[in-house]
Parts: sequence; C-alpha cells; structure tokens
Amino acid sequence: MPDQVTYQVSLRSDMTWNAPLNTVSTAQVSLTVPTGGFVVSNVQSINGLWSNNANVTAPPENPDTDYIIFGLQGATNAITFSAGQEVPLFTFENSGTCTGALELLNNDTDPFFPPNSQNVNVGNQISVIGAGVGVNAYAGNIDVGMADCLNPGSGGGGGDPVGNPSDEGQDAGLCADITIEAVYEQSPSMCGLADGSIQIVATSPVFTLQYSVDGGDNWQADPLFPSLAAGDFFEILVRDVAGICTEEWGILELDAPLAAVIISQTTQNPTCGASDGAIDIVAQSENNEPIEFSIDNGQTWQASGSFAGLASGNYRAYVRNLTTGCETFINEYVITEDCSGGGDCLIDFHLEKIGDVFQVSLTPHATYTFPNNFMSSAQMTFKVPTGNFTAGNIQSQFPNVVWAVNSTYRAPDEAPDYDYISIGLSSGATSDVPFVDGQKVVLYTFENVGDCTGGDVVFMDNENDPFFPPNSQNANVGQQITVAGGGADIPVCIDMAGVPDCPLGPCDVSIVGVTPTDPTGCMTADGAISVNATATLSLEYSIDDGATWQTDPVFNDLPAGDYNIKVRAGLGCEAAFSGNPIHLVAPDNFEIITPVPDQVSCGGENVAVSIEVNEMIMAFNVEGTGDFSNTTIDGNVAMFEAVPTGDTSFFSVEIMSMSGCMVTDEFVLVVKSLPQTTFSAPVDGCKDEEIEMQYLGNAGPDATLLWTLDGGQMISQSPANTTRPESATIRVKWADAGQKNIELTVESDGCVASAGSLVLINDLETNISENIQDATGCGSPTGSIDLTLDGTGTWTFNLSGNNFTSTDED
Repeated sequence: MPDQVTYQVSLRSDMTWNAPLNTVSTAQVSLTVPTGGFVVSNVQSINGLWSNNANVTAPPENPDTDYIIFGLQGATNAITFSAGQEVPLFTFENSGTCTGALELLNNDTDPFFPPNSQNVNVGNQISVIGAGVGVNAYAGNIDVGMADCLNPGSGGGGGDPVGNPSDEGQDAGLCADITIEAVYEQSPSMCGLADGSIQIVATSPVFTLQYSVDGGDNWQADPLFPSLAAGDFFEILVRDVAGICTEEWGILELDAPLAAVIISQTTQNPTCGASDGAIDIVAQSENNEPIEFSIDNGQTWQASGSFAGLASGNYRAYVRNLTTGCETFINEYVITEDCSGGGDCLIDFHLEKIGDVFQVSLTPHATYTFPNNFMSSAQMTFKVPTGNFTAGNIQSQFPNVVWAVNSTYRAPDEAPDYDYISIGLSSGATSDVPFVDGQKVVLYTFENVGDCTGGDVVFMDNENDPFFPPNSQNANVGQQITVAGGGADIPVCIDMAGVPDCPLGPCDVSIVGVTPTDPTGCMTADGAISVNATATLSLEYSIDDGATWQTDPVFNDLPAGDYNIKVRAGLGCEAAFSGNPIHLVAPDNFEIITPVPDQVSCGGENVAVSIEVNEMIMAFNVEGTGDFSNTTIDGNVAMFEAVPTGDTSFFSVEIMSMSGCMVTDEFVLVVKSLPQTTFSAPVDGCKDEEIEMQYLGNAGPDATLLWTLDGGQMISQSPANTTRPESATIRVKWADAGQKNIELTVESDGCVASAGSLVLINDLETNISENIQDATGCGSPTGSIDLTLDGTGTWTFNLSGNNFTSTDED
C-alpha cells in the first residue's frame, strides 16, 4: 500500500459461486519475506475473519527467508466469488523493519513446502463448497510480481501463464498458438483410493497436442488422466506432437478428502508457570461420521476437540474421520504462558486456595542437583485490600524447612488501598526442596487469621507495583529466591490471577435462564448462547459441560449443535442448567417430504428406494447392515436399490443439502418367501360339465387367491377357514370347447406369485343311435349292442348289467 507498511491480500476467482456454494470452510495464505525483522501487526479482516496463525524464521530449507502464515477462523460465506472479480480478504502491517520483497508463497517451487523439517503446514489453500467437498480450490497466485518496501516501484503483473517453448518454436514464433485454457482436478473419493483425475483443456489452431502430468516423462493424446492418488505432485505440460513447442501450466497436488470441516478454533494461553492453557476445535464431517482430534502430532486421539490443562508449547493438531480413515492437518498452535517480572523466568511462583487455606508452590525451569540445589533465601510478597488481613498458621511441606512472616505493611503512601504481607525462608539454606525442570513443588500453606477483606489475594508484581523498592518505608518487599545453581535473585514469574480472601461460604449459584440464538445456516458458525446466573462470588461459564470456562456469560460464533451449560463460583461450587442440552438449530428447515416405510423383499430381490426432501441434494450416504447399489440424485430426490444381506436388513440414509444441512431417514428391509402356487386341475373335461380345482400350496387364511379361468364360469368357491384361504376349492364350467389356460395368482404377506395349467374342454353331443341283437338261446352269449354317437372326439363306452361280462371299448 502507499504507506509502505500496510499490505493487502486479495482473491480472484475463475468461477462464479452463489450462496450456499460460496461457503468457505477453511483457507490459508502463506507469504515469504527476507529474514531479518518483518513483524506482523494490526491484522484487519475485510471478508471473513483472519488471523496470523504462525510464523517461521529462517528454516534450514530456506535460511534466508521468513514465512508468514494467515488462516481463516471459522467457516464463512462473506467472500464473493464472481469470475474475474478481485475481492480483498484482509490487510496487515509491518511493525518491524523493512527487509525486502514480500511475496505469496509458490506451492509448486518453494523449498519449505511440506513435507519440511519443522512439520509446519505452510502453503496456500482454500476449500469452497462449490469446488467440491474436500477439494483445494487454490489455483495459483494471480500476481507474479511482489510488494517490495525497498523498491516501491515494483508491483504485481497480470498473472498470465507463461509457456516454455523450445528454441526452434520460439524462433518460428509458433509457440504462442498453444493455450492451456484450464486444468480440472477431481480429488480421490476416499483416502487411499486412486480414483482421482486430472483433465487438461488446451487449444491450438496449428498443432495436434499431447499431454503430460509427470513433467514430460510420459506423453499421451488423451487430455484425461484417471486413476490418480492423493499426495503426489503432478507437473502439467502440453506440447505439439513434433515436440517443437511445450507449454507449462504448473504443479498440482490432488488433495485427499477432508476428514472434517473446521468450523472454529480458539486458544487460551496458560498463566505463568501453570498448565491451564486450552485449545478448542469445532469440526464437522461431511456426513456426520464420527471424528477424533489430536494435538500431539497424531500420537493420541480423543473424541472431543476441547483440550484443557495445557502448558506452554507447540501443539500440532489433526482431525481424523473414523468412517473414511481420512486424516487432515488442522494447525500448529503455539501457546505461551503469561508471565511478568522481566527477564527469562527460571522459577514460577504459584498461589492457590484450597478451602480456606492458601497454598504457595514453585515450578523451576531448570534442574538443580546437589550441591546446586541449595536454596539460601526466598521471599513471597502478597498484596491484599487494606484491612486486617493477617497471615498465620504457616505449615511447611518439608520438615526441616521453616517459613515465617517477614513483614506486614498496611496502606503505604504509594498504594494506600492495599496491605503487603511478606513470607520468607527463616530456617537458613536448605537442599530439601527439589528443583526439577517443570515439576511443581508445594512449599507451604497459610491462613488469614485476621479479618476477611472481601477482595483477592495476589502476588506483588516486581515490575509494575508502585510499592516495589525503593519506597517510602524502605521496605524489603517483592518476590525473591536464590538457588546455588541459578545464582542470586533468580528471575521469577508469578501467577497474575488472584484468589479470594474470604471463605467461599455456601454454594449459591443459580441459573436464572439461558437465551440461545440459532446460527443463520448449517455451515455458518454465528449462533450464540447467553447465560443469566447469580451467586455471591464472581461467576464463570461453560457450554461444553465444564471442559472449558470463561468469565463472559455470552458465547458467540457457535455452529448448530447441542451444548451443556454449567456455571461455577469458586472451587467446587457449580450448577448445571436444568434445560440441558441447549439445541442450536440451523434455520434451513431441511426435512424429508416422503420418508421410506419399512420394505419387503420377496424372495431376496433388490428393492428400489427413493427419498424426496424439500431442498436440492448435494450428496447422500447409505449405511446399515444391508447393502446398496445404483445410487442416483435427481434434484431433490435420492434414489438407490436396497440389497438385502439377511432375513432383516437395517438402512440409515444421511442426506446433505446444498446448504450443508443434514437429515436422516431409516427403514428396515425384511426378506419374505414367495407364496406356493401349486394347484390341481383335470387334464380335460366336457363342455357345460362342472370341473373342480384345488389350491395345494401352504398360504394361510389371510392370503388372496385370484383365479383366471379363460372364459370359464365360477360355479362355487370355498370360504376361508382357520388354515385355508378363500377360494382354495372352486368349481368351474365352460360353455365352449377348446384349450383353456388356467392361471392362479397368490398374494401373501405382501409377496405375489403365479402358476398356470392347461385344460382341454371337449364338445360332447348326446344324439345316440343303437342296434340291439337278441341272444339266439337261453343262456347263449350271442346277443350284442351297437351304439353310435354324433359329434367329435374320442369316447369311452361302458356296459354293465346282470349275468354278463362288461367291457370297455373306444
């Protein structure tokens, strides 16, 4: 900027994305500057909330350069994505010295780009829903110039791609005819799965083109490169088939799917010498799969993103998705203790209150062994509101070490509202107190045997207290300790927070009410919770069931979710809100229009399932004990085939809308056997003759039998009974002759099956002529009967009577 100390970072998009596709879940900007004194200050966010996450000074890979890393704090849809339009993100100032040109880091060429010696996540990255979940939409630096405070005339160029023609092509002036229009990347769908792809869009009015993604080692005519894995670097080149001209695009890395979207991240520095720092990370996986967090570079994991009880140090944080196996680096947090007292502290003094007893302890930052552990003198000076505070009942934690009140000064001129009480080592030099680096040691306890002042007891601040020597009373007050290994008057840090003088008294915390404010969107962390509580003592508030606490009763920048409210006043006095948990709900009202009822699979067949919701669908995920296939999204309808894997299969379908909201539908798929369809029917019969047919299957009385009789007339049908369905036995006749196709359809328990049989109906005429010949004598078998019938078909005759043998003839 014109003042040569202010810098602005902007973004230019190649695509236009409107809400909700313009939601940015994570983003990082990395800059480089010559080492020597550039100091970031006064970060001013313009679009989105930005902060200076980390700085790295002169790493071994690039010792002449410092690295400055900015990060987006929480998801936002405040950034405008309009093709070709430049949008400012934030500004910052250099409050140090001008060391030279400040440049955007080049992900493709910078020697410190991960992996690096310090395990630092440095580089440029942005995740936008419109570009795809888990996709790094960063395409490059739009200005190839630099911001140089030593050379104010320098500046950025247009950012156009530059080719790399061969000498022959350059001489002929042909290489400008190759243009790389775009490079499209598709990240792998799962961690460890090589199904990513790169597609190069390039044109030339002169040449037939070839493409490479490995820096020119291999070339192909197809611009699509499938089956690519995440984590590899791909150098994009395009050339003519003769190899005269080669156009470079740059280096691309395919990102693995994000384990989760980071919604917010906050840190709290520990107080001096204490391990009470905190890191709080709020994240959400794409399909609400379970996730875990780590802040020790993946050595240990936990389900909560809240980490308390932290000492000063560097914490490298990751999140992992337990369903997909994906693991994503979040940030490297640096938290430092808040100490005063000047110099490098070698020992920390601590003051705590346990019940009505004050406890004094120390933490060394070096280890002293005999004889360097001899403590020859020590004093702690406490500051309380003036009154009649009297230190007494001093109890040493080491038998041979004695502590006593050195002095009490009440309301000195320099600080008339306070009294100063000093307690010092009175037993002489001792080696009984251990000095081990980082190990906290309790020295003694004491009580106020005088009157309660109603205020806090604090350590006197050697640096800033007006009564620190020299003073009007020539008083030797202040914090002091001499240990042989550290020398005289070792630099000391103190706990700046005070502890209450008065006894805590009864626990009278009362939560009057809680006022929630829902976030404006599913992926937007702008909800709030306000807690109204009362107590005699000062209050602290928590919305994560006591994992972390703050003195402000208002919690802002919250995403949708469940929160458990607690309030406390002093040690051991806390209350939980009776209405827990508080639900913050996104207002999108994303819901299912047509939920899926429980399904039946007849004979183990696949079942087509469709779920209609009231918004356009971005993605959906099917889980459960069953299998599925042929997943399809048609606008606001999710469709798939449910595949049974046993007698009963459970399905849970999670659907994500374009605005990032989630809804779940569940159903059960039960496999049932097809009903038996066997039945009896004669092979043939006569016209106008009643024919009986029976169902022979095992369907029960609730089944439905549907007989298709091919023109036959139902004469009678049996009623249902305790074991058989209606129409299990029927009688039928036909008025015409011919081949009849009989079909029985059985419906039982939601399943339907059919079977068929053929019956031949004959046309029988009753016109009969007879020729009878009597026997020639009594008892002589010489008589005969000759019958003749009119009509068609084959007939069977039967003769019966007394005193003769009957025969059948055709």
